[in-house]
Amino acid sequence: MRRRADRANAHIAQVSVHPRLAGRRIGAALIDTVGDWAETQGLDGLSLTTFRDVPWNAPYYARLGFRELPEGEWSPELRAVVDRETAQGLDPAARVVMIKPL
Repeated sequence: MRRRADRANAHIAQVSVHPRLAGRRIGAALIDTVGDWAETQGLDGLSLTTFRDVPWNAPYYARLGFRELPEGEWSPELRAVVDRETAQGLDPAARVVMIKPL
């Protein structure tokens, strides 16, 4: 799923691939497709929030070129994403905001 989180980035709300299809780079292909779309829209990058310590989450996205975005660099829109997640019961200490420049 994609949407604009702010004026500069497309935000990836969730990437899901059936476990039987794991290891086929389907998730990476989905992210690449969103990146291609974002470039056609003149956006600077992709953003997402995920779990910090789950091996198939933040470390996976880091391997795809995402980096942690320090809280001081969050746009108001990304702050709102984190606030919504917190209100839904997700522990903000367990989450990380990541960005991938295009």
